[in-house]
Amino acid sequence: IDVSDWSSYRGGPQRQSASPVPIADQVRLLWQRRPKASDAASAPVTACGLVFWSGPDGVVYAVEVESGRVVWRACTGGGVHFPPEVWCGRVYVGSADGCVYCFDAASGQQQP
Repeated sequence: IDVSDWSSYRGGPQRQSASPVPIADQVRLLWQRRPKASDAASAPVTACGLVFWSGPDGVVYAVEVESGRVVWRACTGGGVHFPPEVWCGRVYVGSADGCVYCFDAASGQQQP
């Protein structure tokens, strides 16, 4: 994980909502996604050049940071009400079906 990653809710396990990376003076919108009105998405997290989020439909998304292109999507057995966590190249998601899912961050393949 790179120092510029925001790999968990509020930036890390300490939940400090702070980053050591300075914000550029000039910023621009690269892309945006709007969830369906009925599907309130979780807060996004970012690592490995991807942005991850999930929602009450149980779908986990991974999109490219630069383009917003969907790289993969994976389904859980229930709604997801909290942001994913990324650690050591894996994405962890707790689902309302009572299970925790682990996906490979690059491919979306479910891990044991």
